Amino acid sequence: MDTSRVATTASYSDLLGFDPISNREPWVFSGVATDLLDTPQDLSSMSFSFDVSDPAGRVVLSATSANGKFFTVAHAGAIGWAFSAEELSELAGPYQARLEVSRDGASDSVYVGCLNILDGEEVDR
Repeated sequence: MDTSRVATTASYSDLLGFDPISNREPWVFSGVATDLLDTPQDLSSMSFSFDVSDPAGRVVLSATSANGKFFTVAHAGAIGWAFSAEELSELAGPYQARLEVSRDGASDSVYVGCLNILDGEEVDR
């Protein structure tokens, strides 16, 4: 069985449907990239980006290693991103979220889905 691909299963499964977030609070996400056997992956040869786009397709939030908003603990398979309440404050409604991984010059979207940002509401976590 080929277990070298990053899977969107197991502990990574909360990416399959984000809970709504508030535009009044910071949003920090962390997860673990696993293979099909639920083993954390070494991410040292990969780079990641996470983007949120409005309904017109304009990127309104972007997390990359270069801008310091995307972080990895490569040997443990851990990934995450962080956006401040200030960055979220002008956003409300449904948005498209996309997580992309690049390795050896090739890129692949490992998640594309909806992110609902609530206007002026705090979210219980």
